[in-house]
Amino acid sequence: MINQYPNSQPYFSSYIPPVAVKQQHYQIDPNVAAKFPGNIFTQGPSFKYVALTFDDAPDSLFAPVMLDIFSRYNIKVTFFCLGNCVHQNSDMLKQIAREGHIIGNHTYDHVDLSKLPPNQVRDQIQRTADEIYRAIGLKTALFRPPFGFLSDESAQVIISMGYKIIMWNVDSYDWMGLTGPGITGRVNANVSPGSIVLMHNACSGSTESGTGTTQSLPFIIETLKASGYTFVTIPALLNIPAYNS
Repeated sequence: MINQYPNSQPYFSSYIPPVAVKQQHYQIDPNVAAKFPGNIFTQGPSFKYVALTFDDAPDSLFAPVMLDIFSRYNIKVTFFCLGNCVHQNSDMLKQIAREGHIIGNHTYDHVDLSKLPPNQVRDQIQRTADEIYRAIGLKTALFRPPFGFLSDESAQVIISMGYKIIMWNVDSYDWMGLTGPGITGRVNANVSPGSIVLMHNACSGSTESGTGTTQSLPFIIETLKASGYTFVTIPALLNIPAYNS
């Protein structure tokens, strides 16, 4: 049974928000994105490329399955990592990086940055950057805000720290606990040239959600490849650096 999501629980807990709460999440404010051209991206150029992205990484249950799928189909993806999950699963992050996938920052606790003062925004990002660096020795240049929530102030802080902010234009809805076929149908029906697809690794999250995501991946990959799409990472799609020196 899926539990209700009390406000006191962090997103990476085993609780899943009820639908009424979740539908308020994962919404991009186009006004904020438009104010920071060249720093906030929702999609790439209109070529037949697509970038799969996975928030709430790394976990130890579903990430190994995902990596096997990506290896089988010879594609690379982008993982946006929670600092807490990196701390728990640093060996998994090392494997993800070793296999050529790109690592991004997703805050430490999956908090709504639009409601935090600048010092706390900075702390959430820096703590995660430190965990990533300790694990793989790289300083990521990519950031995704939890839920897609940003204020002008939080966006300015993130950009000032040297990050490009990566949003999406296709939401898989895997975070709503859709089945594999449901996720597949939603993604394949909405992808267009240059799409950035939002999916989840779900560190310490629900088995139902993670299972649907992993089940959908072979069908998404095979269908889009057959339609002429090439799978690329975010840096390749947007022609931006993955890491800072």
